[in-house]
Amino acid sequence: MNVKTQSINPSTIGLMLRRPFSALVLAVTLPITGLFIYSGKANQQVTLPAISAYTPSTYGVEFLELTSPTTGKAVIKLDDLTVNVSFILELVPSTHGVYGSEYNEVYVQELFVDRIVNESGDEYTDFTTSNDHFNINQLIVAHLYKNKLVEGV
Repeated sequence: MNVKTQSINPSTIGLMLRRPFSALVLAVTLPITGLFIYSGKANQQVTLPAISAYTPSTYGVEFLELTSPTTGKAVIKLDDLTVNVSFILELVPSTHGVYGSEYNEVYVQELFVDRIVNESGDEYTDFTTSNDHFNINQLIVAHLYKNKLVEGV
C-alpha cells in the first residue's frame, strides 16, 4: 500500500507556524477556562424542578354494564376517586375488507358523569376535563372490545 497518512491536520500546523503567540495563548487559556467552569459547577446548589400541576391521571374500569344495546353504566377509578358514569354508544358496522371480517365499530357518543366520590365517601362536583372524558371514552371502548360485549349487537 502506498498510502501515507497524516496524523496532524496540516492547516492547524500552518496556523501555529504563522501565529505562534495566538496558538500559545489559546493552548494556555482553554484548560484554565475549563477549570473555572468545572469548579463553579461543583459549588453550585442543585435545585430540583417543581412538580407540574398537570400530572397524568390513572384510569381503570371497576364495573361496566350495558343496560341496552346502545346505553350503559360504568364505574371508573380515576386516581383515588370513584367516578360513576353513564354513556350512549354508537355502533357502526364495519369490515376489514375481507369477506367474513364484519364487526361493529364502537364510539361513545355521550358521556355523563353521574357521581364522583372519594374513598371515604365524600362527594365532589364534576371537575373532569376534556382529556379525562376522552380517556374514559377510550377505556370504555377498549373494555367493550376486550370482553366482547358488542359482538352480538
